[in-house]
Amino acid sequence: MTRIPLTLYNSLSRQLETFQPINPTDVGLYTCGPTVYNYQHIGNMRAFLFADTLGRVLRWKGVADDPHHQHHRCRPPDLRRRCR
Repeated sequence: MTRIPLTLYNSLSRQLETFQPINPTDVGLYTCGPTVYNYQHIGNMRAFLFADTLGRVLRWKGVADDPHHQHHRCRPPDLRRRCR
């Protein structure tokens, strides 16, 4: 069976590029989670959904075991109290 390479769109060069990890044995994905000020909506969940999907693809391709590390935070003090 031939492995199909993972191809991603590079918005800087505006080209499709084959994913080549810097360290093939340790691929990681660090993202910021949603910073929630009020009710959730699709706009502030888009980045989370993309990062989750990319992490699942990296696992499916066998590139990484657990690539996704995410940072979550609550901003305003009153919201911080409600988050606890």
